Amino acid sequence: MMKIALIFLTFMLSESNCLIENCETCSPLSKEVCINCNYKFIRDRLIGCVEEPARKSIIENCIKNINGRCEICSEGYEVYEGRCNPECLPGCSCFEPYECLKSHSRILCDDSNCLSCVFSSCDYCNTGYSLGTDGWCYSCPYNCYDCVSGICYKCNDGYDLSGNSCVIESTCNVDHCLTCSSTYVCSFCETGYGSDGYGNCQSCPYNCIDCIGSECYTCDSGYEVENGQCVIENTSCNVLNCLTCESSNVCSFCDYGYGADGYGGCGLCPVGCDDCLAGLCYICEDGYHLTLLLVCEPGNCDDPHCLKCNQIDFCDECSNGFKSDSYGGCISCPYGCEVCTSYSCSKCLNGYHFEGSVCAIDSSNGNGSGDGNGNGNGNDNGDGYNGGTSSNSELSLLSGFSLIVALVI
Repeated sequence: MMKIALIFLTFMLSESNCLIENCETCSPLSKEVCINCNYKFIRDRLIGCVEEPARKSIIENCIKNINGRCEICSEGYEVYEGRCNPECLPGCSCFEPYECLKSHSRILCDDSNCLSCVFSSCDYCNTGYSLGTDGWCYSCPYNCYDCVSGICYKCNDGYDLSGNSCVIESTCNVDHCLTCSSTYVCSFCETGYGSDGYGNCQSCPYNCIDCIGSECYTCDSGYEVENGQCVIENTSCNVLNCLTCESSNVCSFCDYGYGADGYGGCGLCPVGCDDCLAGLCYICEDGYHLTLLLVCEPGNCDDPHCLKCNQIDFCDECSNGFKSDSYGGCISCPYGCEVCTSYSCSKCLNGYHFEGSVCAIDSSNGNGSGDGNGNGNGNDNGDGYNGGTSSNSELSLLSGFSLIVALVI
């Protein structure tokens, strides 16, 4: 049924009077586009149909013509009632294959405010109009430059958008105002002026540069805020145990053994603490070490083999025979080593000597001490380090074991 209606519509368009003179058949899309001229006329893309007396009747853009009816059209054309009609996208009128002439894009659209049509329905409206659900173009709100579905999003010059309306661009008529939210309501006042709560700007109190009403928040240089007013800055420091004041009642640097209490004053640091903040220590006195809880405790760390501890409970220097580990404690040096670092031994115990980078027990006499260069001297004192009470066989066994270790390393 729909196909029959379309054929009928096409027939009505093609059979009605064309707007192109001497045109035999108009395009079903437009009366302004001729697809085949009368006998002895040829189609011209700009003028229409021009006379060509010597020309015989032909079917333009036809490849196969049988008895005056085209069966096969050229590329870009389709057979329509024995003639070749240009193939086009909807809403276009074509003269050549695949070429849409924009000037004919709204021939079938009766809405003068439409920019582009698809058949009889508008697709895009001109600026200042918006497309309705019925396919027609409707004017945007008054003084609106452009809108979508009747909603304005840009006003004409000299107008401001207010909701969905365009109002005359506001001017600021408030004295000493930098920015107005409306003609008679200030949002930002000049320096030295503040809002009075009613959209006006009034002078701030004496020596005040920022205020709201009569209450000052920022004073001129040399003045400080006191109870909402500006008073001469007090250069004296009224904070106990304070070395330097930011203002008369606010300390910036506290004395030795005192720290900022968080309220502008200086509070006494805990026992063993040199410097603190709000009761938490971060520098301890000599003889104390700082724990991970920011508390100073007596002694050099919690490790009995530590000689010197830093400020966070980590050992910096261990006693002889020990070295610092990665956890802040002290661990034993390698076998036979008296002084070592994390990487190597620098001195062997008495009764040991260097063999390569390790300490090996001295020969069977059980005497000697290493100096790090392989030199030693006899000193059998039976202190447990040099093996003074060991038999020769034990010494030989240990020496052999050390040599094996040295060779493996």
